[in-house]
Amino acid sequence: MVQSRPPIVRMQYIDQQLRDNYYPNCPIIARYFEVSSKSIQRDIDYMRPARRIHD
Repeated sequence: MVQSRPPIVRMQYIDQQLRDNYYPNCPIIARYFEVSSKSIQRDIDYMRPARRIHD
């Protein structure tokens, strides 16, 4: 169980997962951080221009 983390921590986690060639989906990450899938989607949307993340 992970306590509530600021968005930057979630984004660092997502970035590291991508760098390690893991591609977890929003519900899995949301469960890990105990936030909504919508919060994770917003994090990804925010990251998309910088990381050139595509759908």
